[in-house]
Amino acid sequence: MESCSISYNVHPVLYPEIKENGFGICAKIAHNYLNPLHLIEWFEYQKMMGVDMVLISVQSLNKDAYKVLRYYEREGITTIISFPNDMPGKLDRGFTLQQWHYHQSSHDEQVAVYSCKEFLQGFAFVAIIDFDEIIVNDRFSKYTHILMSEILPSYPDASAFTLNVSFFITDWGVSGVEPLITSKYIRRTSPLAYRYKNIYMPNRTETIDTHGIWPKNGYL
Repeated sequence: MESCSISYNVHPVLYPEIKENGFGICAKIAHNYLNPLHLIEWFEYQKMMGVDMVLISVQSLNKDAYKVLRYYEREGITTIISFPNDMPGKLDRGFTLQQWHYHQSSHDEQVAVYSCKEFLQGFAFVAIIDFDEIIVNDRFSKYTHILMSEILPSYPDASAFTLNVSFFITDWGVSGVEPLITSKYIRRTSPLAYRYKNIYMPNRTETIDTHGIWPKNGYL
């Protein structure tokens, strides 16, 4: 009597980490090239804002940026998961602008978002943002503090909060204090309801994508 290899039969059950007042970030996919210095600045800002975990899917990333991610993984603030990369045949799509396929690439990206939904379901709040985006409030309070002390009491039935987006245009020249990119370019557009991002509460949310939230019954 023959049986399949045990590696095909046994799959470990992964239980999500429970962080009752925790704040997680879904950074979706790190791919192609990321500036390692900007990446360090981004992570240090998130630490200052009280972020507990950043979940990242990695695909074909430059070595210096990958070293930065591994450093913060060792610190315990990030979890790295591999995104499928080496596939048979020649693929004509990817996550760069030149290889982006409007429908299929969006579906590929959604795989990373769904991974965030499962891995971070034990957190109180989760933001879906990219590495060139930061969340700013006027007092630079930690994210969970301003959400729990001000925003959530005003909207007690909310499942998520939508963030308007201001674009900081580097072509307009240096307008602040160097060398940090977050203080170097401070001229920006007015807040726009365009390509907005969200902070959602997993226990009140049915499903998500990069720009959309679908609440559970009883929530908005």
